[in-house]
Amino acid sequence: MEITEDDQEFFEERAAIMEFEGGLSREEAEREARKLMKRKIERRAYLIDEAKQGG
Repeated sequence: MEITEDDQEFFEERAAIMEFEGGLSREEAEREARKLMKRKIERRAYLIDEAKQGG
């Protein structure tokens, strides 16, 4: 699982939003942002796989 600069920015933005607007602690916000980033990366990998297979 390769983390790009875009992925890191996505993580930081989501964590900040959840902390400041969602009222989560920094630790909770980072944990939730990590889950979202993981899904984003998995989705990207899936789409790349599909494209390679011609689907």
